[in-house]
Amino acid sequence: MHSFKLLPYLEDEEMGQSEFYEKVLQLYKECLEECGILDGDQVSSNYNLLMTDKFLLVVPRKSEMILGRFSVNALFFLGSFICKNKNDLEYLNQFYFEDIYQDAVFSCS
Repeated sequence: MHSFKLLPYLEDEEMGQSEFYEKVLQLYKECLEECGILDGDQVSSNYNLLMTDKFLLVVPRKSEMILGRFSVNALFFLGSFICKNKNDLEYLNQFYFEDIYQDAVFSCS
């Protein structure tokens, strides 16, 4: 399961920079809680964080590596893989992204 939050616009809100950062921190903690990986102030599982000026996305992951070669990082969730050589690329081309994704993250149920 993952959690998505829209971030407030600093320019549009009548809040100072300090309040803005407090709100972003609050939304981040809400994402961790919704994913079931926040235990008090401690995170109990590995996850990836994708953040832009518009949104925050937290995705818990099963493992740090997939297929024994590739890191599950933020680029992975954008559909990108870092291949160190042509052999890695040829190996990766044998698989469908959906299958790789299911192997890397917990499914929603």
